[in-house]
Amino acid sequence: MSNLTGYGGSARSGLKDVRDYVTFVEDFIDNNVIDNGGKFSGTADQSSWYLTGDATMIAAGNDGARGGIVVFTTDGTADDYTQIQLNGEAFCLTKGKKTWFEISLACDDVDDMGFVVGLTQTSTTATELVAATTDIDMIGFQLDTAAEDGSIDAIVGTATVGLQLDTGVDLSDATLATYLAKRKVLAFEYDGAETIRFFVNGDEKVKVVDGETPSTTVLGTTVDIPFDLPLTITIGVQEEDAGAARSLWVDYVAVRMER
Repeated sequence: MSNLTGYGGSARSGLKDVRDYVTFVEDFIDNNVIDNGGKFSGTADQSSWYLTGDATMIAAGNDGARGGIVVFTTDGTADDYTQIQLNGEAFCLTKGKKTWFEISLACDDVDDMGFVVGLTQTSTTATELVAATTDIDMIGFQLDTAAEDGSIDAIVGTATVGLQLDTGVDLSDATLATYLAKRKVLAFEYDGAETIRFFVNGDEKVKVVDGETPSTTVLGTTVDIPFDLPLTITIGVQEEDAGAARSLWVDYVAVRMER
């Protein structure tokens, strides 16, 4: 697929890999809860990840799963969401520099929830944009709350022009016990020029070229890649209808960018 599936596996010796790439990997191994000075905080810039949402949410590392899995949980209210963003905007799509993003995830009820994952500008409401074309700079994936069918969309756009494309892959309901069997590994690769390729479980599903108009879209018409804009990692889940709380499980997220 791309360099990211083996993001730590460069065959080059010494520190040349470090000199050539900016690499971030979050495996959610430690079990730190909100505002304890650990991984997550409801206060901006207090911890590694800034957690926001409409109500009191939980995002804690699950030490009962091999390798660590974080769970994002809504509170059962319609349109309720929880989201984390990596503090700072350390990533940027720049021509001449390749970028890779990858995340492994699963959901417990794909008909009654949505998610947004990828690189976006800093925004406490990025996850509320599920089912919107886009109102912020972003590249990634979403599960659309309006679709109610588990379909995974690729998303790319700026604050003024957004695009949503069906990957042709659907999620099915999972539990923590069935995570490995049900999870999807979502990734995108920016080639350092005009093209972004989107992958599901290692298979290319969507390719977009800046300025072009894809023949089939879910929303939007024109590809507008957010070049030279500061971006950060965003992971968020949103509930569609009031009822039982919904959960999004994430095993890891990783980004690799040429310096």
